[in-house]
This record gives sequence, C-alpha cells and structure tokens, in this order.
Amino acid sequence: MSWRTAAATILAVGILAHCAAPQQGPGPLAADSLAVNLFLDLHLARARQELSMTGPSRDEVLARYSLDSAAFEVLMAFYQRHPDRYAAMTAQVADRLGAQEMRDLRAPRLLP
Repeated sequence: MSWRTAAATILAVGILAHCAAPQQGPGPLAADSLAVNLFLDLHLARARQELSMTGPSRDEVLARYSLDSAAFEVLMAFYQRHPDRYAAMTAQVADRLGAQEMRDLRAPRLLP
C-alpha cells in the first residue's frame, strides 16, 4: 500500500468517524494535514489549466489521493460544518504557496 493510499484511507476513516461521532474535540489532525496537500495539488492543477498549461484534471488529482468526487464532497461537507478548521487548513495552503513562491524567486534564472 502506498503512503498516499494509506493517508487517503486515514483521511476517509477519520472524517467518517468524526461525522458519525458526537462532536467532541478537534477531530483528526492527520485529516487536516492530508487536506492541505490535496488542496495544494488541486490549486496548482487548476492554475496550470487556467494558464493553458498541461496539468492533471481534478479527478486525476483526487485519484492520486485514492479519492473520488463523492469522497471529496464528504470532505467539503465536513469543512462546511467546521469553518474554523477550513480557515486554518486553507491558511496552511496559502503559507506553503507563499513559501514556494519565495523559493522560486530566489532560484537562479537561466538567460535565454
């Protein structure tokens, strides 16, 4: 089993268990960590498509995490019920995008 398959399984089980259980405590932190990676990949794929660059489709990105559209909708429903968790997760996505941009700006450029 690949680490992404294992992580996706943990995410799905964690979310489903959290949804079925009474609302106590912050829930599975591993799910938020995986969601950061998923949303980062979804953002980058969409940006590539908007720039007319070759990039994976939404379904291809979801498949990398062993998710389908239904599982993604479960994830989104979870974050709709927990906007504070969604805000924290998207802040992490923005931080990682910003850090990558800074690395890209510092990288030496090849002249044409």
